[in-house]
Amino acid sequence: MEFFANDTEKGFIARFMSDKSAVLDFPADNQRAAVAYSIWRARHVKNSAPADATPKAFKSRFILPGLVNYPEKEAWKMGLIQKPTLDKMLGSFIGSPVVDVTHKPIPSPLPENWFRENADGVVSKAWFNEADGWYWCEFLVWTPETKEHCDSETFGVSCAYDILEANAGGEHNKIPFDIEIIDGKYTHLAIVQNPRYEGVGRIDRVVYNSTDNQGGSLMNLLEIFKGKDGKEVKNSFEGDLSAQTVDVDGKQVSLKELIDVFKAEEAEKAKSAEVGAKNALTDETEFEIDGKKTTLKNMCDSYRAKNAASAKEEEKKPEEKPEEKKADNAEKPAEEKPEEKEEPIEKAENSAPAVHQGLKQAAEMRGGVHQPKIEGGREAALRGKAAFGSTKK
Repeated sequence: MEFFANDTEKGFIARFMSDKSAVLDFPADNQRAAVAYSIWRARHVKNSAPADATPKAFKSRFILPGLVNYPEKEAWKMGLIQKPTLDKMLGSFIGSPVVDVTHKPIPSPLPENWFRENADGVVSKAWFNEADGWYWCEFLVWTPETKEHCDSETFGVSCAYDILEANAGGEHNKIPFDIEIIDGKYTHLAIVQNPRYEGVGRIDRVVYNSTDNQGGSLMNLLEIFKGKDGKEVKNSFEGDLSAQTVDVDGKQVSLKELIDVFKAEEAEKAKSAEVGAKNALTDETEFEIDGKKTTLKNMCDSYRAKNAASAKEEEKKPEEKPEEKKADNAEKPAEEKPEEKEEPIEKAENSAPAVHQGLKQAAEMRGGVHQPKIEGGREAALRGKAAFGSTKK
């Protein structure tokens, strides 16, 4: 659903009243009409920038199971409201008006124009958050002053409800109470400076990236005003998105379906990026170990200290004694030594005189080994003397 250039107030209101997203977010006709008139009025405020005319979505804690004090009550002051009762009441909060600064009496049933003329916003969603034990709500605000208050750190929220049924008082955690509320119906949400519940905290801005996963689709309403770049949405096509079809690979697909698929894909990308950013580890990422909180940096420092201590222990180990080194040397194989002597022997045989080798070969040819006898000069003289006698006379 978009604003068209030739839109009239009556035409826009009629389209808004039948829009599926608007019906989903604001089931009651009078509430949906109030939102439609407020959106039209905000967009057509003169001398106002588009950003100022854009309704804003917010979220906040609003109630907690347990004891609650109502000092302004005359018949009773302290009441007990427990989770089963709050669960039963929760649906009545959706579609309730948002009012600014002070609580206002809300007529029931609402007159036809009351919501449009008196409300500053509307509650669009409510749920119980198991992580913190609080009930939370989201709401859309369209009046400029109320948007400023929701952005301020000095304002919070306060819910109002009518008691439909109650039991007598008693004690809860040893604290006396006057009545126990066992059924009720929400009437409105007020933006106030002194919330009844101290833990309500600051009101948070809501940025929608996709059709919300708890059943609402306020993103579609917000996109009536602005595109992703923050500028007003302008389409050259002004026909019915559901009726117009486009040929996609031989299949006729409506423009609305194409837009919905595209937005879903973009939303999934944004969600993945958001999850990745949340899961990114930094030095300041906190962990709770055995009831004690610490940071990732502290754990890394402990790991480094442990490794440093282990390294020092390795350095302190004693060196090997000399006796141990001798024992290691004694273990070397002794057969290496004979191998070292074989080489000189072989060289001696290869270097023997050629005559010796020749005689050896001749002896082998005759079938026996002949060893040559070599005489010196003195031996030859003695042999001659023995054969021929002395040469002296």
